[in-house]
Amino acid sequence: MDNEGNEYDKKGMTELFERSMKEIKLSDEEFYLISDDWLRGKMIVLIKDKIIGKVTGYTE
Repeated sequence: MDNEGNEYDKKGMTELFERSMKEIKLSDEEFYLISDDWLRGKMIVLIKDKIIGKVTGYTE
């Protein structure tokens, strides 16, 4: 936003969106997930075996 010359409350935005979290180490079988609405959503560690899904599109 700075580079585009937009006017905004930089201090207020930083206070709202900047979060300090302890670093966590994940195994090769773990994934850290953050919901789409991270401000009110969940942040969880999920084990690979618990992920169920299907790739519906892929381009190399």
